[in-house]
Amino acid sequence: MSNDIITERADLFEPNINIVMVADIIGLTSDEILIESVKKAFEVNEALHSRIILDTSGKAWYEKSFTRENTVYVSDKPWQEIQKEQEKIPFRIWEGELIRVFLLHVGRIIRLLVIAHHLAGDGKSIVYFIEDIMRGLNGEVLEYKPLRLIYPQELPAKSKLPWYVRLLTMSYHRKWLQNARVFQFTDYQRMFTQYWNQRSSIIYLEHFDKDELNKLHQHAKQAGVTINSFIATAFLYAYQKNADIGVAVDIREDQNRNMGNQTTGISINYGYAENKSFEENAREVQSRIRKKISNDYHKHFILQFIAAMDGTLIDSAYMKLYGDYHNKISGRFAELMQYSGNSKDFGITNLTRLDIPNQYGRYRLENFLFIPPIMSYVKRVVGVATLGDEMNITYHILKENDCDMELAMFKRAISCLRDTGSQ
Repeated sequence: MSNDIITERADLFEPNINIVMVADIIGLTSDEILIESVKKAFEVNEALHSRIILDTSGKAWYEKSFTRENTVYVSDKPWQEIQKEQEKIPFRIWEGELIRVFLLHVGRIIRLLVIAHHLAGDGKSIVYFIEDIMRGLNGEVLEYKPLRLIYPQELPAKSKLPWYVRLLTMSYHRKWLQNARVFQFTDYQRMFTQYWNQRSSIIYLEHFDKDELNKLHQHAKQAGVTINSFIATAFLYAYQKNADIGVAVDIREDQNRNMGNQTTGISINYGYAENKSFEENAREVQSRIRKKISNDYHKHFILQFIAAMDGTLIDSAYMKLYGDYHNKISGRFAELMQYSGNSKDFGITNLTRLDIPNQYGRYRLENFLFIPPIMSYVKRVVGVATLGDEMNITYHILKENDCDMELAMFKRAISCLRDTGSQ
């Protein structure tokens, strides 16, 4: 039970699942010592020497792998080009491949590109993996870190599903069992290929330097809100209509630095009010977010709901949408999960100020980028990471969207943030 895939079951067959991080390492002149440091980081994280088992009953779990499938590559290609190539190559999670690390030469700088399957862990997990690399590079002894997952019985009592939601899950379960099918990884590979044969993604990004970030922080403080609320409000301003926004929420109660999925998500629905100031809109956005986060039921609902559903039904929703599988209950479940045409307008994952150093002896970490995946429940996703006194915002979309419109919207949001910070 300890390593069963339950609350993260929706990650198992999701075809758009890669977490991407990029950072520059200053002061490094040799690939070899960095490669060794990456390998040490692989070894101390249980998540990265595990493989994913999916048995004939549909049960899935992490199992210790006795082979090492995670790899370090050296390249001179731009990270954007590698990311585009890699998004179309499925991770061999059944063999234990959960993460790929690339060392890129950019002048005298070595750029670190980390691409991880979401089952390797959430965004913070990958941040802590990069911290392990840097600590190893600095000659520090790395401690072993067991895999950490979230199970429904560990969640607050008030987060339990009410009777009417349990009735809904039982109804789906009963109907699914009438014609259930267990898919295997060979089915996933075919579906994954079909998905990416028709798609590719594009990433826009923007950098805020120390001065810009300080001004933005001061203005947010004066307005009585967080920078995260300012960012969400800026994108609502740019969107110019009512939006369903998903917000990722870290739930590491003990502040552990282990790899594994320890994140939940909440959503709010809001349209930017033109008759109010930006600050007033931001306060309303923050109020709605905090209301959800402060309520145990709303905060943990998605974890409890996924845990209550049959895992094979969750898998089937992806097969119905992107593969050649046809099943009415799978289609209805996909709609319920907002996978099918009714996806959230935005997803926002802000890692906030990263709780890792940017200096490790004579080595320095700079220009940290975080690109979350465009999972099936969302149309576009914003990733935010602040390292030291600089912040980067990324905007990840599928090219099937109107890219000119999306770029214009991203620029409006960024311009709004910059104008807000300069007031």
